[in-house]
Amino acid sequence: MNKDHCKAVDDILNIGMNVYCSSGTAEALNLQNQNLNIIKSKELFKIGSFDVLPFDTKHDCNEPLGFLIKSNATGEKLLFATDTYLIKYKFPGVNYFLLECNYDIKTLNKNIASGSIPKALKNRILKSHLSLENLIDYLKKIDLSVAEKIYLIHISSGNLDLKKAVEEIQQLTFAEVKTFN
Repeated sequence: MNKDHCKAVDDILNIGMNVYCSSGTAEALNLQNQNLNIIKSKELFKIGSFDVLPFDTKHDCNEPLGFLIKSNATGEKLLFATDTYLIKYKFPGVNYFLLECNYDIKTLNKNIASGSIPKALKNRILKSHLSLENLIDYLKKIDLSVAEKIYLIHISSGNLDLKKAVEEIQQLTFAEVKTFN
């Protein structure tokens, strides 16, 4: 099992911190601990003053989730989705977005044609990561009236024209756009 984003999960559990994940993820990682909290898609739960709504995403792993997080103190909402090629839910009134923008198809195809990316890797990328084009399509379909900041995350080094991505999303949303590689 590739522990791409969960290398330290056993250490975190063993020092007494809570971990929240789907049963599919817990099973795939063989997790068992008193600090393990199994959560389900579309079943709201609370952490402190936050309401957390997990939702199913599309990736090449067992039962991946994204999260809509609402602060009960401020009423602000954050949408988090990464390691997915599709976000199928529309959430109203989101202020902050942490969304994958892994590649753009033109740059990916150019890298495949030049041989810098193996052709066999293309299908995995297309079936497991969010492209700039799919992100823009998603943002066009949702309510952005209170969007303040959009953070682009899980950016592929070399497969995304980052300047173009930031410019296009900023023009579309009028929100502040930042990147985290």
